[in-house]
Amino acid sequence: MRHLQLLRLPHSLTNERRDMMNKITEKRTAAGISRSELARQSGVPLRTLEDWEHEKTVPTNVYQLAKFARVLDCKIEDLIVLDD
Repeated sequence: MRHLQLLRLPHSLTNERRDMMNKITEKRTAAGISRSELARQSGVPLRTLEDWEHEKTVPTNVYQLAKFARVLDCKIEDLIVLDD
């Protein structure tokens, strides 16, 4: 069974969590969208996106991820790392 890797944030992020942050950044930059534009279009606070991309916190709100996925024209699964 697959489990989402979205919950706790230890002081040092695991490689999987870093990969998740990189996936969000990669999708955003590939779409040619700035952080502020993604935040505006999705309705997710810019600070939240910045914290995710700077590895200060990890996404825990699936609805925010869904909003990002909608703007970036991808699936939530494209933005996260799944643990098999």
